Parts: sequence; structure tokens; C-alpha cells
Amino acid sequence: FKIVIFIPEKNIFFSYIRDENPVNTIPFPYSSPTSLQQFFTKNRLFVATPAHPDYWSTAPEIVLSVVRKFSTPYFTDFGMLEIEVPYKTLERICSLDANQTGKNVLVFDENGALIFPHNVSHDTKIKDMLAPLSDRIQDQEMVSGEIKLPGHSILFNSYRSTYTGWKVVITDDETFFLQSL
Repeated sequence: FKIVIFIPEKNIFFSYIRDENPVNTIPFPYSSPTSLQQFFTKNRLFVATPAHPDYWSTAPEIVLSVVRKFSTPYFTDFGMLEIEVPYKTLERICSLDANQTGKNVLVFDENGALIFPHNVSHDTKIKDMLAPLSDRIQDQEMVSGEIKLPGHSILFNSYRSTYTGWKVVITDDETFFLQSL
């Protein structure tokens, strides 16, 4: 992981990890006041971001991060702290061989956008279940149920993290699930 502390108004930043390809200035998403305001809607102190390039490196890899504001004792926004984790870490935790198990792990951000898997353009099974699944899990903490798709059904269970607002969904192809019975 990488930890970066930065003060956008003063163009000052400190990185707490050795980087072979450091940037020379605070990158655009963090130097633009409007971009920063979009991060912290709803008066939140921190935000968990979906997969994005590591803006703090000139040779970026895909990362996930948590960005937190910190303030002066008089509640004036002073700076930011970002903790980045390589996206590969989430892949290692959530990847299942769906062809062998019939199961998938999906992670959505608080707005319902898919975080994991990052690129589903080649996976028609996941693409087919995304719309009906998103509708069913949208506004509840925990949801479980069944989605009927052409030719098969998908069983699912989901849980929303109160800390990040992310929702983790585990799906199971009903055919695989019933094979064991």
C-alpha cells in the first residue's frame, strides 16, 4: 500500500513509501477544488474510491483508495490523507473460479457502480445479472434472493458496509448449488 498526505492549496505532499516513478506535483483529481468537493459530498470526512490509476506515480497501476480530510482545530479543511491498495489485492481476495464453483463475488460502491470485477466486458454471465441485481440490492443493508435469467437462476446474498458504503454480493448459480444435493 501507499500512504500520501497532501495539502492541495499549498501544493505540498508527502508519500510514505518509496516510489520509483514519483510525480512532481499534486495530480489533477486532488488539485482541483471541484473534484475534491465531489469526493466529500454529504459532509463526509472520508471516501472510499473505486478502481482508478495511481495518480501519484508516473507509471500508474490500478489501485483502490480511502481518502480522508483533516482539519485545523477551527474546522478549516487543511489537508488530505490517501491510503492506496493495489487492485490486485482485491482480486486476490474476491476471485473465484465461477466455471468450477458457479459462484461470483461482486463489489459495488455506495452509488451502485461496480468496483469488482473491474472489467466485465468479456463476461456475459456477469453482465446479464448486473441490471436485475443492482435493482434488487440498491437501498437495503442486507438482501438475499433469486434472480431468474433465461435458462437458469442465480441465488444471491449481499451486505453493505457501514464504514465504506460498499456492498459485497455473493452469487451462486442455482444449477451448481443444487448439484451437491
